[in-house]
Amino acid sequence: MTYKEESDELIKWYAEENRKISEKMREHPVPGLDHPLEVEVKALHQVWLKKLKELQKKYGIE
Repeated sequence: MTYKEESDELIKWYAEENRKISEKMREHPVPGLDHPLEVEVKALHQVWLKKLKELQKKYGIE
């Protein structure tokens, strides 16, 4: 696989996981400013960033 192919797969994974969390948020709305599942969104983003950095390191992109 190339960097582009792997990064595309990573983006697809991130989008799918984010979609799942968004669906849960719509199914269980919470009045107020922040939904408790926002924590999951932030955690998912951190995992994605870590995986992206690992991928960049693998291909010598810093």
